[in-house]
Amino acid sequence: HYRMISALLPPSVFIAYNTGYLHCFVGKYREAYKQLKNALKIMQKEKRGQKEEGGDSKQKRLTPEELEAMIHFYMGYALYHLGKYIHAVRHYEKVLETKPDLTVVYKNIARAYLSLEMRDKAIEYLEKGRNDLRDNTMRIVLGSIYYQKGETKKALEVLDEVAKADEKQVEALKWKGKSAIREKMFDKAEECFTELV
Repeated sequence: HYRMISALLPPSVFIAYNTGYLHCFVGKYREAYKQLKNALKIMQKEKRGQKEEGGDSKQKRLTPEELEAMIHFYMGYALYHLGKYIHAVRHYEKVLETKPDLTVVYKNIARAYLSLEMRDKAIEYLEKGRNDLRDNTMRIVLGSIYYQKGETKKALEVLDEVAKADEKQVEALKWKGKSAIREKMFDKAEECFTELV
């Protein structure tokens, strides 16, 4: 429907964005990237037009910066799934310029760096995303990386933040138990593995 609308109506940033967004969720990442790139072009053209007209964009619900951040987010998402990790990171970094508190972006950048086997860069972004207290998956990934690097104290610190009620607690307990053994904290290891059982 969006493809048909975009063929009939004048170019619209929202139609192009929604078309790209939906392509992401059906796994057509190349097409998603094309549509989102088109949305970005239309938006930049509209921005130039507004400057020339002295137009007021306060009537819209989204600011142009927020819309641009959304477009970059899904361009990064599409590029990640196309295996273009460095380009994905570049688009995610653009999102952070507008939305530095959007922790999912830090996680996605870290995922891209892990795919490139750049663990230290991944850790840097996972640490930044640690502010999201609800994201236990991110803490488990960070804790497991610290464990694999032999930094078991840091692994324990991160994994202790995983909420007890979370269903991912099982994975956290495994890494906490292993880290506790390496730190010769046998009581803590026993406690973790007993709870795990």
